[in-house]
Amino acid sequence: DEAVNEGYSIIKAADFVTADVFTALNAQAEARRDLHDGYVYFLVKSHGDAAQFRAAVRKLNGILYAQPDYRYDAPKAIQSDEKPPYRTPKTRTSVHPGALKPFGTGDGNVNEDPKADLADWGLTAAHALEAFKAYDASDAVHPVLTAIVDSGVNSLHEDFYDKGDHSIVLYAKSSLKRGSDVICDPLEPVPISDNWDDVGHGSHCAGTIAAVGNNGKGICGVSHANTKLIAYRGLSRTGGSSYSVYSCLGDLAEIITELRKEPASRNKSVFTGLPADVQNYPKLTQKTVPVNISLGGYSIHPYEVEMMNKALAAGILPVIAMANDGKTVASYPAALQGVLAVGATS
Repeated sequence: DEAVNEGYSIIKAADFVTADVFTALNAQAEARRDLHDGYVYFLVKSHGDAAQFRAAVRKLNGILYAQPDYRYDAPKAIQSDEKPPYRTPKTRTSVHPGALKPFGTGDGNVNEDPKADLADWGLTAAHALEAFKAYDASDAVHPVLTAIVDSGVNSLHEDFYDKGDHSIVLYAKSSLKRGSDVICDPLEPVPISDNWDDVGHGSHCAGTIAAVGNNGKGICGVSHANTKLIAYRGLSRTGGSSYSVYSCLGDLAEIITELRKEPASRNKSVFTGLPADVQNYPKLTQKTVPVNISLGGYSIHPYEVEMMNKALAAGILPVIAMANDGKTVASYPAALQGVLAVGATS
């Protein structure tokens, strides 16, 4: 059986439905998401039997579905014993989990990115490095957006700063309160000067994706030049849930949709709490924005599917883990149509 967030349900309702309807059923709304599509999505905690609550709420006017809030395991912690290569923060930061060492590509120049050496076996086996060697980072004249939903990102890591000493993190947000698995309502912007990644896995993956290359530091990410990273924290040390993870994806879809408009035409409420340079970011013409999500299971549910579809409709390509054991059984959401599934045979 799938693990559930005991007592919690995800409810999709027409936008005229208020949280008061749940009170009459001995439950209360812990969070509410409005993606401005005519519907609202509630995370509701029932004080009685959750299955009975869902059966009752489905009978109410304006309710489209009610499902359990399923649990996801915590990602594997990524740490090292080396001296942390962190920048000096200007504001308060969390306790750093150790020097995070995301593996990336050699980019044909491991002397410039010393820790990349011998850390790119998968790309070598796939002959991807041949393509990277033919690519000159100086040709990357147009900024590229890429995103990740994981345990957050250590924005203070030196390999997330370009040669002009500017952070490559466009913005970061969290669906979980700092240092806990309590849901934020709404999602909380994370200052670039903070590190909310108390696991390390998100920073590990983010480095693989976008660590600045040819800078004499750390490693070289796949998209190592003129890249802007969008980071979401939907997992903590204790894991996460359908709501904590996929609410991040829905939020990303809404923001990318707005970024595809001229700045003057955007819905400012979508950018609440984010820096002005995000709201005023130049009109996004990039056809596809990839987002990495390193989780999955053997089943899928309405809320997860709906947020995946919203991402696809916004021109976001979910890049989804399908495990590393080479099993021939389907893994979700990797098996959904339209996503890029990534796995290994051993």
